[in-house]
Amino acid sequence: MIPFFKLSDKKAIPFLTLDFSGYEVDKELGSKSIQEQLKYLSNEANGKVSFPVLNAENSKILAFSYYFKENNKNRLYQYIKIKDSGKIFHTRVVNNDISSFPKQIYISSYLFGIKHEVIFQDYLVDIILPSFALEGKKEIETNSLGTIKIEDNPIIALMKIKK
Repeated sequence: MIPFFKLSDKKAIPFLTLDFSGYEVDKELGSKSIQEQLKYLSNEANGKVSFPVLNAENSKILAFSYYFKENNKNRLYQYIKIKDSGKIFHTRVVNNDISSFPKQIYISSYLFGIKHEVIFQDYLVDIILPSFALEGKKEIETNSLGTIKIEDNPIIALMKIKK
């Protein structure tokens, strides 16, 4: 069981608990030295969930992401629940099927040191870093955004949540 807390009047109040059914990393891991933690994550975390992050939780959506180590490779998973419809998306990849760029969308409140809200009004938000999304290319041409270069500023994508 992994608890999430809200801060209220300088107190941490538990408000959500995720049950990964025994796939969590060792609960004592946080009390160990950094070296011991790294050793555990490198050698003993195969088949385990680590670094869960609550990206959004309000009356419309619950979204969290986490890593699951399979075959000694950490893979990011995303869980998104649209509360109005009850639809749940639990996936490794959210493919962009609307435009040619970017290929994938991440509903995550952090990316390479950029912290942001994943909901703005009725939209999901993704921050796209061209240097990451271009996958080694120097630039690409898109129908919707024109030329995107590796040194361009981050792109903010707003995605309307269907009712």
